Amino acid sequence: GGSLSLIMGCAPNASHSPMFMLLGFSRGRVPSSVLFLLFLIIYLTTLAGNITLVLLISRDSRLHTPMYYLLRGLSLIDMGLSTVTLPQLLAHLASHYPAISAARCLSQFFFFYAFGVTDTLVISVMALDRYVAICDPLHYHSVMNHQLCARLLALCWVVSIVHTMLHVGLVIPLYWAVDAEGIVNLPHFFCDHRPLLRASCSDIHPNELAIFMEGGFLMLVPCALILLSYVRIGATILRLPSASGRRRAFSTCGSHLTMVGFLYGTIIWVYFQPPSQKSQDQDMVASVMYTAITPLANPLVYSLRNKDVKGDVDHILWLIEAGQNWPELQPVIFGIILAMYLVAVIGNALLVVVALSDPKLQTPMYFLLSQLSCIDVFLTTITVPQMLVHTLSVTQTISFNSCMTQLFFFMAVGSMEGHLLAAMAYDRYVAICDPLRYTAIVSRRLCLCITLTSWVVVSLNSLLYSVLVTRLTFCGNQITHFFCDITPLLKLSCTRPVVNEMLIFTEGVAVVVSPFFFILGSYARIGIAIARMHSLTAMRKALSTCSSHILVVLLLYGSVIRMYLRPSSSYDLDQDRQVAIFYTVVTPMLNPLIYSLRNQEVKGALRRLFRKLCFSGNFQQGSQPNRKWQHIS
Repeated sequence: GGSLSLIMGCAPNASHSPMFMLLGFSRGRVPSSVLFLLFLIIYLTTLAGNITLVLLISRDSRLHTPMYYLLRGLSLIDMGLSTVTLPQLLAHLASHYPAISAARCLSQFFFFYAFGVTDTLVISVMALDRYVAICDPLHYHSVMNHQLCARLLALCWVVSIVHTMLHVGLVIPLYWAVDAEGIVNLPHFFCDHRPLLRASCSDIHPNELAIFMEGGFLMLVPCALILLSYVRIGATILRLPSASGRRRAFSTCGSHLTMVGFLYGTIIWVYFQPPSQKSQDQDMVASVMYTAITPLANPLVYSLRNKDVKGDVDHILWLIEAGQNWPELQPVIFGIILAMYLVAVIGNALLVVVALSDPKLQTPMYFLLSQLSCIDVFLTTITVPQMLVHTLSVTQTISFNSCMTQLFFFMAVGSMEGHLLAAMAYDRYVAICDPLRYTAIVSRRLCLCITLTSWVVVSLNSLLYSVLVTRLTFCGNQITHFFCDITPLLKLSCTRPVVNEMLIFTEGVAVVVSPFFFILGSYARIGIAIARMHSLTAMRKALSTCSSHILVVLLLYGSVIRMYLRPSSSYDLDQDRQVAIFYTVVTPMLNPLIYSLRNQEVKGALRRLFRKLCFSGNFQQGSQPNRKWQHIS
């Protein structure tokens, strides 16, 4: 510990090229497998998102503008920034031996700095692009042409490499005090500037001076350019006479402003604080934000807030749904689907672990929530792995028996989700409308009985549908869908499947829609009870306990009613495939996020879990690492 500016004398055992032990995630109690899967998902999603953005901009002539040219360069930089740190972290988590040689450490330091500084400079160039586009639109194409953008990108790389060589040159002469085996402990997950300087026993005054003078100048000048550009942009927008014109001008800057906040917030937090105010745990969190979350967020921000990119993303979704072959995009499509599947499985599995292990969540509501998370895992596993295989395979076939099996399990698990949501609505109704008798009415035994009864009902319902489908005669064998769903199978029938359609609108309504009406009835009673409360605090607390459940209900039943409860004559293939992807992939991925972000008890349990697992131990400088590497993590 101690101040970075303290001049320390190096002991005789100091080394110029030691082995560094990266103990950033090794001193906590988190299982290495959990961290490995978490960072693997982040890395794969980052690569898939940024590669998709690069391909979209390269292939679509509508995106061949200076802004998208710079955005493509930013996506390539983000992929480089993630690749410099995350693959090594994954290797260390898998091997339980987080060692790195001095040469590799300095190489990582060099490339991390080069990509990171270029990232900030390119974002400032993008601010200049927005300034010219809004403040001088008539001359935009003559000023911001591709030649100028290419020169500016090249200049960014030259400046960042010169800057990085200066800092690497100042780190190379340093010495580090090593233990008996020539090892230096770094309380970080990659070779970053601050941990290297903290661990050094040499005079680091020149390094500190370079950080706060040259480094500060190089970071703050682009930041000042961005601020100045947006001051001029704001003044121009306020002078626009049309409200729609002002709104459109603001919308073109929204994505860029979001990324500026992400980037500079974490950089200033990590590098430009006085040493006395720095915390190693806080620096770890900020570094994860900068090296992993920001490159992950960039393509999401630009695809969600930009209509041109959203249009192309919709086109890719159409390609995924239709199962058409675009050889260049097959690996990207595979990566996107795989990332979404892993996020859904790990998010729901984490929610199950939290609900079953945290003592404060041992209530009926969280028992039902853990069951819902299991259902979401089953729902995605029934359809997504087959979709992944078909994405990369030449033939996209499935046998009749496998198709009927998939239909049975998909309908059973999908119907079970509605029944569990109805049971959760009843739980909320009793908790708010009859709180004194809640523990006596809604017991663990009652929840088990409801769960088992629901499984019996939905299994019989699915078996009935599957048997009736097997009795149909099919004209053709090409299902224009990515899994064996009931509606596309009925469309293949040679005659109109009157019995099946009648079953959907009679028995199907009883099994699928009746839980929805039960939910509506429960919330009607809940609403009346809340309206009678005299305390505003009590009303707010009661509403907060229901908000996550209401969101999940809307996500589920909005897509189910849209897909199934209408005549086959109004069946729209393309729209229903989009809804099916939302229902089978996106909704299971969003459910754990909704319950973790909007539920204070789940957030508290997650904080306790991660605090206990990740950041419970204090890093000890200079202490000998545990030689039993299998016990580090």
